[in-house]
Amino acid sequence: MRKLEDAGYVAVEKSFAGRKPLTRLSLTPAGRSAFLSYLDAIGKLVEPTRA
Repeated sequence: MRKLEDAGYVAVEKSFAGRKPLTRLSLTPAGRSAFLSYLDAIGKLVEPTRA
């Protein structure tokens, strides 16, 4: 997760729930865009070729 945070793809929020550490991650707009681009690229790889 550190690499994704450093790249600006996720935002990290750390807190405590009672005495237990709690880490929450959320996608940033840049992370969402990168993920959608990744899904598009993977989709092109697995699309059946049209004859």
